[in-house]
Amino acid sequence: MALSADIRVLRDRALAHLNSIHDYYVDTKVAWTVVRNVIAAGTKFAVRNRATDTVSTQGDLAARATGYVSEQVAEATFQQFISTFENYLFDFLRLWLMAYPRSLIGRKVDFKEVRSCTSARRVGLPTTRRR
Repeated sequence: MALSADIRVLRDRALAHLNSIHDYYVDTKVAWTVVRNVIAAGTKFAVRNRATDTVSTQGDLAARATGYVSEQVAEATFQQFISTFENYLFDFLRLWLMAYPRSLIGRKVDFKEVRSCTSARRVGLPTTRRR
């Protein structure tokens, strides 16, 4: 497969994963809203965590729900976004260096220089022809 096709596959996989992460975030917020509504309707229950032997009642969950949604779920989602970006970046670099293994030999590339560039040519890296 050509480099450009590999990069498109990589992009599509990363975008699909980002969509999945966002679905998790929205679905989890909705699920906690449902739990709060069930508790507000007067349903009584208790949940035991077998790993820690902690028991949480409906009151305990109601008290924790806001923090779970506004902090922990949001933080976990953000961490997954960052992880997906890291995977994309390193997979992209792997593909690029497999296609152009000698592109960095004897070259010191400063991150500030890379960050300020709008194209690979300005850094002195080879580029692929666009079709």
